[in-house]
Amino acid sequence: MSVCTTCHQPGIRVYAEHDCPGRRPLAVGDIIHGHAGGAFGRDHHDCVRIEAVGPDWIVARDPREHWTGPSFASGRHPLTLCQQARDQYDHDGEPCPFGDDEPPLTTWKPGPA
Repeated sequence: MSVCTTCHQPGIRVYAEHDCPGRRPLAVGDIIHGHAGGAFGRDHHDCVRIEAVGPDWIVARDPREHWTGPSFASGRHPLTLCQQARDQYDHDGEPCPFGDDEPPLTTWKPGPA
């Protein structure tokens, strides 16, 4: 029997087939808000957009900032912190510098399963 890999609900093959109460996997284009609980290091405080994902790592960057390089996070705990920063953020009443109308950084699309 198939099981959702996020919430372990039986009868579900993939995350997108139901309204999963678990966390959505990190994906290219997602915005990680603020310091993300230190997932990118203690000196990281800015919102970034994910540019690449792997099985247990992400690369994210603020494309508006020319003086800093990409930020890297890997491992279960840092990626969980990134999911939380993506899903539950508070900019103290200020809008996120990326906003919702930003164009995507890449033309990446999922391939055939």
